[in-house]
Amino acid sequence: MSAYAQDLTVPLPPGETPLADIGLYRVAYQSYGKEVVEMPVSWTGHFETVSGVSYVPNERVLDR
Repeated sequence: MSAYAQDLTVPLPPGETPLADIGLYRVAYQSYGKEVVEMPVSWTGHFETVSGVSYVPNERVLDR
């Protein structure tokens, strides 16, 4: 991150916060020392091809 980059971190309260309540959002994960994988900005849909992440508001996926 450059010295001029603005920190856009949004503090979240304990519990559940719908991503739609945040506005634009970015989600990333890193699995067991591998490279970081990011979802496209504000992604919704079933199983994004690069990250394998699925986010469909108000739906359970694979019983999660």
